[in-house]
This record gives sequence, structure tokens and C-alpha cells, in this order.
Amino acid sequence: MENEKQDLKIKLPPALEPNMKEKLQCLQQICHDFEQSFGGVGTSMTDESSDGQILNHIFQNLFPSELKSAEIPENELNREINLIIRCIEGGIGNLRNEKSFEIIAKKQIRLLKEPSLHCLQLCIAQLSTVIRQCAQALNGYESMKEETEKILLSTLQEREILCKTNIILFIDAELAYINSNHEDFIGFESVQMEKDMDTVKLLHNSYLKIVTKGLQDSVPKFIMLLVINYLKNFINCDLLPHLYTCKIFTT
Repeated sequence: MENEKQDLKIKLPPALEPNMKEKLQCLQQICHDFEQSFGGVGTSMTDESSDGQILNHIFQNLFPSELKSAEIPENELNREINLIIRCIEGGIGNLRNEKSFEIIAKKQIRLLKEPSLHCLQLCIAQLSTVIRQCAQALNGYESMKEETEKILLSTLQEREILCKTNIILFIDAELAYINSNHEDFIGFESVQMEKDMDTVKLLHNSYLKIVTKGLQDSVPKFIMLLVINYLKNFINCDLLPHLYTCKIFTT
């Protein structure tokens, strides 16, 4: 435990008053506890009861399941495609199918925004719990404990807004450009002999896999980079200066 504490960026200056030294040790414990909570995210070695495993479950199970649930049901998809094909004036064959595919693809992509943001919300809720648990290290210093929670939860809220903005931007980018030249896309040439309805459906299903795969990979990365890793660094480097600024640490 002592070796782990020595690696943290909060150092103990010499000749501190006993009270201040104890407070610094409590902050070191918060650093250690937060780091340990999420040390195994993204691996298969995380303790099943750990906070890291809870995030793994969100990333690897709940989020993919909710993306799947957001897919347009097959019967509704068939009706939508037929309606779109009938409504498109002019154009025959591939041209009409390309327009129909782009319309239905964009409608589907928009439906993936809600589960992507819900993934973020679930992680934020778990992080809020972890922050309050870590702050228990300051029991006995109630004012400092309260201010520490306030600072960390406020920082968490700021990072949530930034992460949400980036997730929405990612989805908006998908809507801005349907990449029909993607290497994993089935391509219009492969479905030329199909009926219009079947052609558009095949194109839709193929492109949906690409977008879903991208979201499953990118949303957890946004959350790790913009929220969790940022908070780790904030606690290690910036929490103590913030407490000094509001004069809680020295009282």
C-alpha cells in the first residue's frame, strides 16, 4: 500500500502540522481508491464486483444490447422502405435505390443516438457513486469531505457535457456522409439483381453493421478519454490546489 502511495503525484511535504499531514494522506487514499476502481476497464481481468467490471458490463453488454434494440423492426423497416421508394419521384433502378437507402440509413442512424447517450449516463451514475465512496476517506473532516465531493461532482458534470457533445458530433458526422465506399459495405454492384425492396434492405443492413460497430468502439473510448482518465489526472494533480483555493484544506 505504501509503495502504491509513493507513486501518486500528491507528495507529503516535510514538517507539516499533524492535522494537515492526515488530510494529505486522506487525499492520497482518494487517489489510490479511484485509480483502483477503474484499473481493469477494457480487460477481462477485472474483479466481477469492482466498479471497473460494472463499466465493462455497460460497454460490452448493455450498450450493444440497447443499440440492437434501437434497430428498426423488420416489419416496420419493410413498410418504410416501400413508402420511400413510392415517394421518390423520377429515377429508376440504382439511382432510386441509392436515394431510398440513404433516407432509411439516416433514419436508423438517428435512432442510435439515444442508446449512445444512455451509455454515457449509466457511466456517469456509476462514477458519481464511486466519487462519494472515495470521499469516505475524509470522514472526520466533514467540511473538506463535502467540498471534495462538490469539486469532483462538478468536474464530472463538466466532463459529461463535453463527452455528450462529442458523441453527438460523432453521430452527426455519420449523418453528414454515408460512406458507400466503405470496405465493409456490401456495395450497390453486389445487389443489382435484387428487387428494389430487397436491394435497399440489404444495403441498409450492411451499413447498419458498420455504424453500429463504430459506435460500440468509439463511445466507450470517448467516455474513457474525456471522463474517466481526465478525472484520474484531475484527482492526482488538481484536487489539492482547488482545495487550497477555497481555503478548506488549511482550516
